[in-house]
Parts: sequence; structure tokens; C-alpha cells
Amino acid sequence: MSNPPVVLIIVLAVLVVGGGIGIFFWRRRVGYIKSLTDRGWVFDSTPALAIAAALTVPPFGLGFDRSTDEHISGAREGVPFQVFEYKCQVGRFRVAAMRLQLPLPELFLTTVGARPGTQAAQQPSTGQWHVLSDDAEFARAFQAGAGAAVTAFAQANAGIDLSIDGDQLVVLGAPKEAAELDRFLDAMVAIARSLDPRALDAFRRPAPEQWVGFYRRPHWQFRDRDDRLMNVVDVTRGGQNHRIVNVVSCEVGPLPFVAFKHHWQTTRTVTSTDSNGNTTTRTETDNHEESIFDMSLGVPTPYLEVTGNRALGKWFGRGDRVESELAAFNERFDVRSDVPKFASDVIHPRQIEYLMQVQPAPFSIGGGRIRVAVPQHDLAVIDQTVAFMYGFLSRIPEFVWQDLGAAVPDFDGDGRPGPTIYSSAT
Repeated sequence: MSNPPVVLIIVLAVLVVGGGIGIFFWRRRVGYIKSLTDRGWVFDSTPALAIAAALTVPPFGLGFDRSTDEHISGAREGVPFQVFEYKCQVGRFRVAAMRLQLPLPELFLTTVGARPGTQAAQQPSTGQWHVLSDDAEFARAFQAGAGAAVTAFAQANAGIDLSIDGDQLVVLGAPKEAAELDRFLDAMVAIARSLDPRALDAFRRPAPEQWVGFYRRPHWQFRDRDDRLMNVVDVTRGGQNHRIVNVVSCEVGPLPFVAFKHHWQTTRTVTSTDSNGNTTTRTETDNHEESIFDMSLGVPTPYLEVTGNRALGKWFGRGDRVESELAAFNERFDVRSDVPKFASDVIHPRQIEYLMQVQPAPFSIGGGRIRVAVPQHDLAVIDQTVAFMYGFLSRIPEFVWQDLGAAVPDFDGDGRPGPTIYSSAT
């Protein structure tokens, strides 16, 4: 009987070794999860992004590329906590968040320097750390109350990177192993307990909204995907595999808006002939995307569009071309409307001056909706677009709103709810 081929022996050896390694890591994983659940904690290996709801202070609230992983939840001395891995545009972090008894101003206390994306002002420090907050009095009160606990934490953990995010105490750098995490949470709960709600009540802030949001944009919501907006907002139809991603929406204030990236695919048949005259046919898939910014006026309007001066704009387009008395404006912009008087009332001399100064992207108003042809889906672009539209709409005369049967929108930003037409439940 001949000996087994050498190749077969190598393959079997690799399979045995690979299987042994797989079993080792599986048993290690099972043991790790048991070390957590034996402490009464709950473990979720694939948590939804919603576990970060109401957290908007960096590293939270930044950009679109966000994900969560390895979620642990429980309570420490009666104080609810969660620990998880968080990834965003500025890095990957292992986060511990512990519930406080009241929502407080934004604050950072760290021995490692300011976190990326932070906008808070530097404040005097009473210890070996940096303090950042826009509320100097709160920064002093926090250090007076929690300074000793912070020092003990920093000594036990070779430093500290702490923030106050609404009603949660957040510390970066949480350890993974259960025993180490136990000690980490013990030191963290000491800080939480040192924040006496009676002493800090003067600094109380409104309760944070329970959605995934954006840093220093309190009314903006984020959803990583929401294909249901296909039924709400006018997007390119046809094709297949439509996806609406990186949704930014605002449902509070006089003018709700939604912005997102829309992806889809189309297929086409390509026929080619080689040098021998043989014909082949194949199907190719093309990927497409568009950036959408859509705002609601909440009241029906005639159609009005303001675009760059197109070569054929005087002869083609929807409605009639409406010119102003300023030749420079007519050279820069095409204004068209199916109700020319409406366009003349809206695009008055002060509005013309504003448009010439800002030089906005093309936009249209119709049926109570505003569509802006944004060049890309980017937070800076959305900021600029919102600011422009508020400036434009606030310059519309009061009688125009009255003619439309609407009250003049409150552009002072009082936070009153607008029509909730962009909810993910739509």
C-alpha cells in the first residue's frame, strides 16, 4: 500500500490546526461573554446605532460614517451604564457612558488633550488635566465637586478622557476584560456620585432628544439609511436597488428639511464585434447617485425657480422668465415662475441684493416644497444651504405669506414644531 501523498498530509494538517485555532477562539469568546453575563450585565454583539441616541458630544455627533459594536449594559450601584465600541470619522473608541441625575452643560476633562471636533472653550484647571466648556461657572463647579474622584480615576487608569454629554457621563478608553471593566466602572461611578444634583441644579439643561443627532445642531437627526423617504421626497425613479443613506433631517422649527444621498443602479446591454466578426452581448451595471436637499414650507405655493443664467434660459424652462431692473442680476440669474407676480413679489430689490451677495446653488419652490440643487451631500453644504434658505425666506414680504394663506414663519428659531413630514416612520 502506497503512502498518502504529501499534499494530502499538508492539507489535513492545515485543517486540523485551523480547526484547533477556531475552537480555541470560540471557547475564548464564550468564556468572555460568560464573564460579562455572570455579573448580571447584558451583552449584544451587534447593537444598533440607536444605542448612541442622545449622545452628541464628540466623538459622537460627527459626520456620517458611524457604527457601534460589542454593547454591554447594566447598572453599577444603581447607576445605569453602557459600554460599547464606537466608530466615526475621527477614529474608533471604546466608550463607557453612565446616567447622571440631571442633564448638564457640555464639558470635557482630559489628560490627553482635546478630542477631535471639540469646539468648547479652554477653562482653568484645578488639577493635572485640561478642562473645556463654554460655561466657566459650571467648569469650576464640576471640578469642585468631582475633582477628588477624577484624580483617583486618573491615577488608577493612567489618565482620563471624560465628557459630560447631556445627562450622561462619558469616559473613553474602557477596558474589554470583565475584571478590568469592573474596576473602571467602580472609579467611574464615584465621579457620577460626586455630581450632587442639588449643587448643580442651577446648571440644569433641557433633557436631550432621544435620537441619533449631530454635535451642536440640537434639532438635527441622523439615520444611516431610510429607504421609506422614496415615498415622501421626489427622487430619480427607474432603475433598481435604490438606497437612501446618510439622512439628515430637522423636524423642529418653522421650516423642516431633509437631506440625503440617493444611490441606484441601471443596467444596459452592450453588443460588441471582434476582429473575426463574432458578435457578443453582455449586460453592464451602472451605479448612480444624487444629493438631495428638500425643505417644507407647509403651505402650497406657485412654482418659482432661480438658477444660473442658462444659455437657453430665455426660451426654455417651466413658466415665464421674470427679469428685474438690475441688468447684472439678469445676467447672473434666470428667474422663472408660472405666476410672474409671485416671482416679482418674492424677488424684490432687497432679495436681489441678497442673491447677488450669496450666489446660491440653483433652487426651486413649488407646491409648498423647496428643492436646492446642492453640489454634494456634506454637513458644511447643508449648513450653508439652511442658512441661505432662512435668509431668503425671511426676506419674503409679509403680504406674500398672507396671500398664500399662511402666517409669517417664526425665523427667530423658537423651536416650535413644524410639520413632521420627514419622520422615519413615514
